[in-house]
Amino acid sequence: MVCSADPSCECETGYYKALDSRAKDNSTCYLCVPKVPGIQVSNEANEILPESWDWRNVDGKNYLSFTRNQHNPSYCGGCWAFASTSAFADRLTIKDDRRWPNKAISPQQACLSCPIVVALQVINCRGGGDCYGGDKYG
Repeated sequence: MVCSADPSCECETGYYKALDSRAKDNSTCYLCVPKVPGIQVSNEANEILPESWDWRNVDGKNYLSFTRNQHNPSYCGGCWAFASTSAFADRLTIKDDRRWPNKAISPQQACLSCPIVVALQVINCRGGGDCYGGDKYG
């Protein structure tokens, strides 16, 4: 895995080029990452899949968590934390077949560098946290 700042760099067969944004000096770095073969999923029971599916209404049950406002008072850059914690809460609700009320997982728990709103001012701890990930220093 060689790092190159040249965007036109080529990788050998069996590898694909990926952008590594974890560099400590915020430089652009391209890596050659091994390709992983996909998995074939079989339908051994020959089940007929539904034409559409909506987790908001499965036999009258809503399995999805409530919508959260990320714009309070301005965008904090933690959209990835809101999305991942909501998706995880939804998976928990689906797993327990909605036996408990909606789950709420705090986006601030997703990382230590999430922005904090204090007196209507967004404070971005350690300069980390944006829509591309929680800690830009990885």
